[in-house]
This record gives sequence, C-alpha cells and structure tokens, in this order.
Amino acid sequence: MTDPTIVDLPATDVLPYEDIDDGADHRTHLVRPSDNGITSAEDPTTGQDLVDLARLGGIVIVAACGYRWVPKRDPKRYPPCETCLDVATAVIGGRRP
Repeated sequence: MTDPTIVDLPATDVLPYEDIDDGADHRTHLVRPSDNGITSAEDPTTGQDLVDLARLGGIVIVAACGYRWVPKRDPKRYPPCETCLDVATAVIGGRRP
C-alpha cells in the first residue's frame, strides 16, 4: 500500500529568474556564508549554495554589504554592488575581484 501523504514529484531544474523591470536600481551582491549564520569551517556551504536555497525557499539572505533580500533576479544582468566589492577586497587583501 502506498502512503497517500508522500507525493512523488518529477525532478526539475530551478525555476527561471523573475526579471521584471520595476524601475529600481538593482545590483548583484556577494553572499558570504559567515554573514548568513554559517560559522563552521567544516561546512562546505558556499555563497552560491545560499543564494540557490534562498531563491528556492523564499528565504531572506544577507549580502556582504549588509543588504537583506530574497534572490529573484538573474545576477548576470546587473552591475556589482560596490560596497560588496569593497568588502571582498578587504577580505582577500587588497585585490579587487
């Protein structure tokens, strides 16, 4: 007998980005695990992992600059956040990514 509470869903890719031009000034932010509660050096979670999980689950994440948001837009379409780049530069020792 099959358990009626278990639903077997087909494997799917991540839903497409919601790139709707709402006139706002959007930026691509850098996400660090340490800014989002990942403090263990043994935890392999990357910033991209956090963005993907937040996008799928509608969860708010924190960028290196402190900006909080739920990712919905394609980051390749927007210029980088200068503050995030400054934080990354300080972390890697003066070389801007």
